[in-house]
Amino acid sequence: MRLLITLLVLQLVVITHGFRRLGTIDWLGYSGRVYLIDANTIFLYEFTTPSDLNFSTATGDLYTLTGPKSNHNAMYDLSGDITDSPFLEVKQGATLIASFYIPNNVYVPCNAEYLGKFNIPGEGGTYHQLKGHVFMDRQQRRFFVAGFHLDGVAPFSFFWLDVADVATASGIKTASSHSQYGILPYSPSIDVNVTFPPKHTNTQFKSLSVWCVEFFVSFGQVTIPDVSPDTFTCNGYGPVEIGKTPPSHDVTGDMYVLGPTTVGLNELNYDGNPPATWYWTGMNSDLSDGYIVRDQFSSLAPLKTEIINDNIVLSLPQGSDVCSADFFSVYCVRAAVSFGTVNVTESFGCSNCPATCKTDITSYPSEYQCMDVGDQIRVEYLYDETNNYVTFKFHTCNLEANEYIAVGLSGSDTGVSMTGGDVILCYYTTTGEGVCSDYKMTIRSQCATNSDGNYQGACPDTILGGVDNTYNTQVEYLNGKTTFTTTRNITTGDTYDKDISSTETYYIIWSKGGTFEPLSGGRWPLKHGPGDRAAQDSPIQVRFTNDSKCEGYFQCAATAPTEVTPWTIPPICIDDSSKPIKAYIGNTGGLDHGYSAITGKDGWGISWYLNGLLVPEVYVRRGSTVSFEVYGGDDPAVQTHYHPLYITSSDEGGIADGETVFAGLDNNGATPTGYITGDYCEWSETAGNGDQFSSWEAYKDSLSSTCTDSSTSGTLEWTTSANTPDIVYYQCATHRLLGWKIRVVDDLTTCQQLAAAYTILPLSLLILVA
Repeated sequence: MRLLITLLVLQLVVITHGFRRLGTIDWLGYSGRVYLIDANTIFLYEFTTPSDLNFSTATGDLYTLTGPKSNHNAMYDLSGDITDSPFLEVKQGATLIASFYIPNNVYVPCNAEYLGKFNIPGEGGTYHQLKGHVFMDRQQRRFFVAGFHLDGVAPFSFFWLDVADVATASGIKTASSHSQYGILPYSPSIDVNVTFPPKHTNTQFKSLSVWCVEFFVSFGQVTIPDVSPDTFTCNGYGPVEIGKTPPSHDVTGDMYVLGPTTVGLNELNYDGNPPATWYWTGMNSDLSDGYIVRDQFSSLAPLKTEIINDNIVLSLPQGSDVCSADFFSVYCVRAAVSFGTVNVTESFGCSNCPATCKTDITSYPSEYQCMDVGDQIRVEYLYDETNNYVTFKFHTCNLEANEYIAVGLSGSDTGVSMTGGDVILCYYTTTGEGVCSDYKMTIRSQCATNSDGNYQGACPDTILGGVDNTYNTQVEYLNGKTTFTTTRNITTGDTYDKDISSTETYYIIWSKGGTFEPLSGGRWPLKHGPGDRAAQDSPIQVRFTNDSKCEGYFQCAATAPTEVTPWTIPPICIDDSSKPIKAYIGNTGGLDHGYSAITGKDGWGISWYLNGLLVPEVYVRRGSTVSFEVYGGDDPAVQTHYHPLYITSSDEGGIADGETVFAGLDNNGATPTGYITGDYCEWSETAGNGDQFSSWEAYKDSLSSTCTDSSTSGTLEWTTSANTPDIVYYQCATHRLLGWKIRVVDDLTTCQQLAAAYTILPLSLLILVA
């Protein structure tokens, strides 16, 4: 049956969709974004460089970009494997201008062969606590070692390939995602990729081992079975014709599935006229949401020349397979015209895939125990009492670079309690590096100092005076799933850590939410989103030595992005004749319409309400005095009810680094004194979270206000001047991200027009200029 291959003229911006962003360059006229396409290819997007730039890793130079270039978009094949080193460096001459972390993508591909566990031939067992289940992927030229464990005591040990069935000193060392070509360190049951050495075929080796070059001994090995490279088609998967479409641009040919990650195009013809054409595939029905497929020459360049009766072999990138592809296509984005698309599910039917093509990480016996703790959150753990450690794997879905996941032990022995909890909190940086740290929850609050200058709240142990006892942290990303692997000692001796006993049963707490950058560096947690925490009415308990398994392979379901539609909040207009503004605390109004949608920032559950309005913009006529009656709480011992109001240049507040304080603090915030506080008043929800309400009016009607008995306010007065910036912010001095903008203007006409246009709220809620 004839098949037409679709042609795809692609805008380069679409290329960035689906590839991993390594980071951004912004240095003295050099700017742009760098994306990782695969181990040998990068994509530079909107790139500007006044002169030449060199891209390199620890193993050598990979590419020199010739300058100058302006707003440049292009893909570049590198001279080496970018994943051989943990960092990609960008230099201008001898000056390092950027360094990007290369994520370790460990995966088990569809066509991986299971080779078994490490063992010593004829003896059984291993030396130096070596453990690991080994898979081999011939097409991608690498091994996957699941649960790799080594005590790290023996010197000079390496991953070792040999042409003999039993490892010998004549073998060669090979690289891994764990240590590159270096000596293997202590490895607490982690997942590792091991690659074939360059210039060696994937059929000449007979064994993979961990070899000690000092004492000429193998700690354990697996045997590599013989296979003919030209007959390996995934258990006789064979050529299968999968469909055809009408001709366009003279494209004709037959398409066959040659293997689980390989597609063949037989007698392909193409006129070569479209200017930017690629072979293309994807895993959902949206043609624009796809990615480029390499041909047998490992080329990612567009098809610019005529093709006449040629035979092409396409290899899918790592982590992908024919069984999971929805379409093969080449599609014109500029003209919005499809020249033909092959729907794999309809034309071939993934039910016909052999079982060996559905291999996943659960197909080997795991030594990890497992529990599902929340919606799309799974925890695996390996408890090793002999060596005094627990290794954790935290799996979650759709985690962004500004978000965290935290899992740990409840602060109570009788139920779920965040207060007193001992957790490990993990996030990944904008450059893709995984970070996990010890945290103590002294109170249910953002980490901040109290009146004595001591930190309290959800704080890192190191800030409280303890020690970070996590180590060997790794992060992996695959198909929307983020997995953090980290290790902690069972007994640490740290007063801020709970010992993890083999005989005790513990309540588990967890949360997921946004983060902010404290002055000390790193990222600290903001309040979690609604439902993104352990529930008290459905507690999860665990004894770490009990046998506990999860059902099925952990996968992340595709989710449509939530539509964020901020509520329209009327402004407050201020001149010298205006009344004081009442400042209460209240709920943020959820994620889709409230504080986060209005400001574009992650809140932590509470916000300022001015005259009953959720973070309204305040317009102040330049030269006028604005007065606030502050009801944010006045007891620093209760951080959740202690919110001094101040005026600042910072759009986050909380006494940020480098801010200018205009009112509310003495000494410009350098040594914070003179807090403006008052009794505590708040607007609280009575009928559900703000995400349930499409309008601010409906949400406002569901709120109720309460105050302490005395209801005495603090007073903040601030007079603007000709030197006052056009935009400043009202914020909380002890917590970040509670307030919003004050616009200092020469004329209030715009504010009055905005307020007058908002006719739904009663005028009593608006402070307008007479």
